[in-house]
Amino acid sequence: MNLKTKPVVVFEGDEITPANVKEKVEPVTIDGKKVQLMNQKSSDIFKTAGKAGESGLKIPTTVTHNVDGIPVTEDVTVPVTVLPRTEGEVDVPKGTTPDKVKETLKAKAEELIKTPDFPSKVPEGYKVTVGEVPELPADIANKKGEPVVVKVPVTFTSPEGETYTSEIPVTVNVKGSEVKPVYVVEGKSTKTSRC
Repeated sequence: MNLKTKPVVVFEGDEITPANVKEKVEPVTIDGKKVQLMNQKSSDIFKTAGKAGESGLKIPTTVTHNVDGIPVTEDVTVPVTVLPRTEGEVDVPKGTTPDKVKETLKAKAEELIKTPDFPSKVPEGYKVTVGEVPELPADIANKKGEPVVVKVPVTFTSPEGETYTSEIPVTVNVKGSEVKPVYVVEGKSTKTSRC
């Protein structure tokens, strides 16, 4: 029996559950009876941390069906795709408008998905796009010394057109906008003398 499977797609650090695996085995009917999907052992499910960009990831599972009244168990492997995560931070001057902060956040998220480490972990054929930054509080850039984490949406689109959305946490650090004065002493020159 040739069972078809679809990949389990998760983000790095997310947990894969037995139900995630089971739902990726396409149900089939043999001799008018549906093939029974068995739960795989929890020990076969791996942790996804550090797995983004790895190819050939699979989880074994079993299916049972009847052949002439005799139960037959068959092993099936379900492919796994682990998508990468990233995070970053930006510095903004105290008093920056929320719209300007949003522009800065979007630019930072765009930069993060292009850094050499990130694209190397994106599966071949997937397209990554940064979404719109959510509305920000009006006083986001008025609290010097209080970092704020803003979650910028990012969408991965598979070659088949399926989309998977996550968020890039970007920390906003508000810096003081004081301008340091330049002192000029009257009558002094900074020109070098000629010999």
